[in-house]
Amino acid sequence: MRLHSGSEGHWGLRPSQTVQLGYQGTFAVAAQGLVAATTETRTVADDPTNNFDTDAPDSNQGIQVHSFTVPPGTTLARFQFVR
Repeated sequence: MRLHSGSEGHWGLRPSQTVQLGYQGTFAVAAQGLVAATTETRTVADDPTNNFDTDAPDSNQGIQVHSFTVPPGTTLARFQFVR
């Protein structure tokens, strides 16, 4: 496959390409791409003692639990904490 520079200067594959595989047999492809982010806005309180109890993490100040599910078949999941 050859890469080309698009009209906006981005490099990528052309929308349609002929590809020759190095073996005989069936080959299947599936479209993949980014999904819009799910975002949350929260405020984490400061732990004025700066003493995190690892034996009882839920009893500490300055901690929040974020539950999430990554669906089966997901090829990439990204998580980001922004201060």
